[in-house]
Amino acid sequence: MSQVAVLLVLLSAALHVTWNLRSRRLRTGPAFYGRASLAILPVVLPALLLWPGTGPQPVLFWALVAGTGLSQALYYLGLAGAYRLGDVGFAYPLARGFPVIAVPLVGLGLASQENLAGTDWAAMAAVAGGCALLMERGGPAGCLVWTLLAGAGTTAYTLIDATLLQLLAGAGASMPVATLVLLALQSSATALWMLPVVIRASEPSQWRSAALSGLLITGAYGLVLAAITQVDNVAFVSASRQISIPLGVLAGIVLLGEPPKLRRLLASGLIAGAAAVLALR
Repeated sequence: MSQVAVLLVLLSAALHVTWNLRSRRLRTGPAFYGRASLAILPVVLPALLLWPGTGPQPVLFWALVAGTGLSQALYYLGLAGAYRLGDVGFAYPLARGFPVIAVPLVGLGLASQENLAGTDWAAMAAVAGGCALLMERGGPAGCLVWTLLAGAGTTAYTLIDATLLQLLAGAGASMPVATLVLLALQSSATALWMLPVVIRASEPSQWRSAALSGLLITGAYGLVLAAITQVDNVAFVSASRQISIPLGVLAGIVLLGEPPKLRRLLASGLIAGAAAVLALR
């Protein structure tokens, strides 16, 4: 990965850890993420003024837009459930590590991943080992299910958004413009999928706090999209993002008072180390 891509990923990781800690501390429910998606729309929608159009495949394009919004909504639902039942030290590394394996495997099945050397697969195997270490006997089973849902959502929108960026570029958009337009489209689609959850919510509104989280979430993912435009293979970005894992685990221990379990520290270190190998490739 280029130095620019690495820098973008590191900045994104810092923002990602920040908003996840806020979510865990506030014990936010699904409606909170729906409000965050709605609150960010006035900020991102003006980017649609730069939109060059859908190009020659409008049906596929809009299906992918709906798909990325649904994937993001499932990610939010999974994350809310995971943080309700478990803590950052368990849920965060597992949710972040799962896509490192899933993205290249799914991409391989779609014949969309190239340039994966033996070292890359070894690093991804190390990530899988780190995830396995997190599977504590007697651990929070319900939290595990929600966490895997969050990881599946991340995998799906990572692959879909890489395709959408290519389609926007094929329609004549520069990569910076394509990134901004995609953020607007994804945020809009996610807000629509989450709207029923917001309408039916019984939890307190927390609109101001949700708006702040929306800014952090969108900023973090915008940096990831920008990094994707700098690489040949989206799997590298998906893996290198996991540098945030030890930051999240340590922040959970220091700021939230979570127990410093050796198993979790070893697992997060293994995942992050493997991610660093991929990032510096």
